Amino acid sequence: MSMTIILSKTGEFLWDNQIPSLVFDYIEQKTGLTKNDTMKLKRHDSLLIESFRHTYGQYLESSQYAHLIEIPYYCHDMYEIVRVPCYLSKFYPESISIDIERCLEFHQGQPDYHGIKDELRRITTYQFGVKANDSLKHNFIHQRFNIIKNTY
Repeated sequence: MSMTIILSKTGEFLWDNQIPSLVFDYIEQKTGLTKNDTMKLKRHDSLLIESFRHTYGQYLESSQYAHLIEIPYYCHDMYEIVRVPCYLSKFYPESISIDIERCLEFHQGQPDYHGIKDELRRITTYQFGVKANDSLKHNFIHQRFNIIKNTY
């Protein structure tokens, strides 16, 4: 099972982009939350995802600044959104950093521990081009390693 997270695909934070009022109006109609309250929602909040999908389509195909990414649900509280510096004050688009070490510690001793460990290794290696212990190498490139914070 996975969860969906909304990220900016520009060098800006999501909320620094030109977000149309339709996104905020949709949430206000459903819950009464103001624009400021909406901007405080977690990026995996189902109402936030629903609002962007209502405005831009199921996969945000018509959005110029936002996209969706999926991560395993068991990483629920172990991820953060990061912006990796590119050049001086320029940044790469937002990406996800998963605290692998904390995730594995949390699930250690559970029957599905080895499956979780294997899946984390698979998604970081094949989906994102990062291998375990890459951050320990001398020629480590930070931009390639933005999916994981710690090694296995």
